[in-house]
Amino acid sequence: MWQRKIRVVIGPESSYPVRPHPYPGRTSKIFYSPPLKDRLAGLVTVTTHECAHVIRQSADEAMTRTWERKAIEAFEANREALLAEWTPVRTKTPKLTRAQKNENQARANLARWEAKLKRSQNAVKKYRQKVRYYDRKAG
Repeated sequence: MWQRKIRVVIGPESSYPVRPHPYPGRTSKIFYSPPLKDRLAGLVTVTTHECAHVIRQSADEAMTRTWERKAIEAFEANREALLAEWTPVRTKTPKLTRAQKNENQARANLARWEAKLKRSQNAVKKYRQKVRYYDRKAG
């Protein structure tokens, strides 16, 4: 049953570039894979192929190959812009000094104990009311 997940596994970087090669489908026709210059192109191609099967459950191999070619052409035409957009900007977080770590820990502990204090004060208030209730009832 379809679980809305696609797992894509492709070969290592050492197996690229890949020249077009015959790929037999489920029909009597033989399809050729698109030329792939690197592993990223392989990832785009295989992901497009599998998504084509998911989007159009009746998609045959000829249809998926058409989608693959279109996807890899669009990817190669905009490769640098796409990679720049997909690559997260990493900012270095400043390393905390021992004193800063201790301060952060002390603040966290204070917040935790203040929360416990508030809960205990509410519990004391609640049970004082109950004791008063029973004292009046008995008296």
